[in-house]
Amino acid sequence: MSRLKLNARKPPLSKLDRFLYILIGSCALISCFALILFLDFKFPTLVAAGQDEKAIATSALHWGFLFPAPTLLTGSIWVAACDLMGRKQPIFGNKSYKPKGFQPLLPVYPLFSKAFRESLSKKSKDKIKLILLILLAVGTVFTALFPLGIFPRKTLDRDNRFCTYNTLNEVVHQERVENTEKLTIEIENFQRKGRDRYNISLTFQFKDRSYSFLDNEFFGMSDLETLEHMLYLKSLFKEGEYEILHTERMTNLLERQNYSSKERALVYQLFEYNS
Repeated sequence: MSRLKLNARKPPLSKLDRFLYILIGSCALISCFALILFLDFKFPTLVAAGQDEKAIATSALHWGFLFPAPTLLTGSIWVAACDLMGRKQPIFGNKSYKPKGFQPLLPVYPLFSKAFRESLSKKSKDKIKLILLILLAVGTVFTALFPLGIFPRKTLDRDNRFCTYNTLNEVVHQERVENTEKLTIEIENFQRKGRDRYNISLTFQFKDRSYSFLDNEFFGMSDLETLEHMLYLKSLFKEGEYEILHTERMTNLLERQNYSSKERALVYQLFEYNS
């Protein structure tokens, strides 16, 4: 093999091809995260509100079933765009490129051209088919599992009733707030994408199960209205029937939530905290 062939390189991608790869990859990545955020925050509220007009808070169950199905495609597109860009695989080609001196170039063909398909070795074609089959199989399984994550949820309604729904949207358990054995009011700390998140949670403990709701799982209310409703729920319990946990996280909670002065006063009242 000649030395020139050993030094042969692929021509650089054209500006158009680079732009398209970056655009496709960026859109796929943004779409992937947007879908996860939508399914994690907005979708549970839409389901609960659509199924029960009296519901005011919802905590989704088995929500993980929802993430893989719609995000598999966008994630695969992002990986493919990064890989093809790294391999300098042209989409339309770079006909204007002229190598310097006697620099030899490897032959490359536009991605969707007949010449590109014919240039692939049998091993490469088999590898592509295998990847597509795996994606199809995994996608089919995730799509089949997707419906299992839509309806399972726990809700609280305006009549102070708690309900647990199964995958068929059937009520499998319900309780009323007056039957609560113990209420826990807590400042919870979550790790999300390397950042600490602080939320107020109410946990209503019954004999055989509990119902927990974070402040951001109340919907159709402003932050002020949510805090007022939490105080109303607390007022249904006598001293000794509830406990307050993790007030040492109060400073972090107030910094993260950016409450107004009126909202801060309600938080202090809820946690019986002296600032």
